[in-house]
Amino acid sequence: MERRPGEDQPTVFSDAAHRAGAAPTATPAPSETIDAVPGPARPGGIARRTGIVFVHGIGNQAPAETFLDWAGAIVGLLTDWHTSVTAVSLAHDDGAPSAPESAVRIDDPVWRAEFSLSAASPPYLEIAVPAYAGVPATTWVATEAWWAADLRAPDLGRTIDYLRHRIGMVVSGIASGYRDRAARLLDLAQATDVMNSGPPPLDWRLAEALDRIQSRTFGSPPVGWLVGAAGAAMLAGYDVLRRVPLPPLRDFAVRRMVDSFLVDWFGDLPVLLDEPVESANVRARLARSIQRLVDDGCDAVVVVAHSGGALVSFETLLDPAYAHLPVDKLVTLGQGLGLAWRLAADPTAHEIAPGDRLVGNLARVRPGLRWVDFWASYDPAPAGPLPARGGLIAEDPWLLERPVALPGEPQPTAPAATILVESRPVTNEMNVLTDHGAYWANPEGFLIPLVRHLDAATGDATDSRFYRDKTDRTRRIVWRRERVSALAAWGWACALSTIGTCIGLIALQAVGNARLSDAGRGFAAAWDQIPGHEIVSGPVVAIGTIVGTLLGGVGLDTLARGIGSLGPAMLGLALVIALFAALTRIGLARWHRWDARERRAMHPETVVPPSRSSAFAEAVLLVGGVIAVVAAMFGLGQASGVALALGGAAGLVLWIRGAQQHPGTTRPSAP
Repeated sequence: MERRPGEDQPTVFSDAAHRAGAAPTATPAPSETIDAVPGPARPGGIARRTGIVFVHGIGNQAPAETFLDWAGAIVGLLTDWHTSVTAVSLAHDDGAPSAPESAVRIDDPVWRAEFSLSAASPPYLEIAVPAYAGVPATTWVATEAWWAADLRAPDLGRTIDYLRHRIGMVVSGIASGYRDRAARLLDLAQATDVMNSGPPPLDWRLAEALDRIQSRTFGSPPVGWLVGAAGAAMLAGYDVLRRVPLPPLRDFAVRRMVDSFLVDWFGDLPVLLDEPVESANVRARLARSIQRLVDDGCDAVVVVAHSGGALVSFETLLDPAYAHLPVDKLVTLGQGLGLAWRLAADPTAHEIAPGDRLVGNLARVRPGLRWVDFWASYDPAPAGPLPARGGLIAEDPWLLERPVALPGEPQPTAPAATILVESRPVTNEMNVLTDHGAYWANPEGFLIPLVRHLDAATGDATDSRFYRDKTDRTRRIVWRRERVSALAAWGWACALSTIGTCIGLIALQAVGNARLSDAGRGFAAAWDQIPGHEIVSGPVVAIGTIVGTLLGGVGLDTLARGIGSLGPAMLGLALVIALFAALTRIGLARWHRWDARERRAMHPETVVPPSRSSAFAEAVLLVGGVIAVVAAMFGLGQASGVALALGGAAGLVLWIRGAQQHPGTTRPSAP
């Protein structure tokens, strides 16, 4: 293959040449040395040169922001993977990696990168993928279809009106989308001998019960009604605030607090759905990115789209103006298509008319397209698996009727003009507020399957050179579910402790125990000793004085005195909530440190059981801290001290036990 103009080749060293004492030589890119095979696809669906287009979702992303975040996650995984397989290879050859070998070995897969933070030019990343497991060396080329600046943001009034008439239907769709996937994961674990047949262990049953309770709580109709009503009320309040005739108040409360949130994060949705000219402009951006990869010599193209980017990708693939552009595989994560299609099906919304491109039949236009859809159990955007419609059938690889139904196995033969979408449920953080943005921090359920599909760009993931052991892949998913269940359990423990403590203290206050009021007065007295406290307390006192004067002016002196008497108790209640919130944040920070350590441990080709002794020790100590705080709130000082002492002792015992079971691998985490 002819070298592209201006291409500089770095100097790399092959293991064999180094052992033979040969001088280093310039090596061409992997895509230039792969054997010449007729046709665009290499055997097993491995492309010679795979182009990857990243498509961000709705929002105000900066140029190259998505490109750097997503590419960085892929490069980090590939670097650790290459380090692990090279170390194993050298150990098999020489018994152990030698010092000179480790000094010249290059594990960095980045061949070349170019990007601009000002959108002056499209980003470009070339990744060298080494030969492994009988698959020849190849190249991946990644770029970004950045379209955040290709839309004219609508005004706040239109955005509020748009959401206000649809929020009820959107919330009900989200609530109905929560799925319990524990049974499917259990079948998968037992089929791959990750877990013995029969009743699952206690920790699994506890995690399953927690997931079921949480999903049914968030997915229950009353919660959906409550969220919908609260959202409608907030939107109505925003609408009132933007009409306030006082410019300073309107500027602070609306322009700075509301406009940036509603318009930046939701305003693009009605434009994508209702503005043909601007929507076509966005599609052109993606089409240009695909064309650049084709011009660069890529013989396979994969589109990776998040959230609203899935809408952009779907419409672009259906657009007859770009029917000539080849796309071999579409990977969607947290897609918003299901939400858009629910809008189309709702007779009250009248959102999408028949014949709109968004409800077109993609299978008829691109019958050979492979589609992989990742959706987190608590991600409100997809709200469950991709709905079957217009030639699309979401096929959960965990539910296929085969002796062992595993992700990545060949799909059953589909009828004509049908795309079997490989639907992959993943466990991100089991949190409706964070699941939508947590895919790239999930190597077990998302990133590892993604690189397998990128590797086999024109085929099935089973053709990939990466992470070929299906038992190890399942084991990773099970370990992540256990780890994330601990996060969910901590959230529930803190939330229930906060609610229970507040209710108990309010009840004591009602029967004459002034514990809340005393705490509020004590905090106020301490606050008054801080220099400059008037900056905060001054406006609060002034507002209270104004309210008291107004109520007294209309003859409501008793009500004014009653409200004033509640001040110390309300301050004490706020202090209790703030204390539990701080404790919650400490636990979240410790969990994220644990999560980062264990995620990195999942990157090697062959997974090693993680050591969790330090995490268990910290968890026990944190639980003891929660119990101690609750006891202290009710004046049980001795019980509080005992809880802290027992929590610390139990944590120390767990850490020592883990250190004995995993010598040299277990150590206390850095603060």
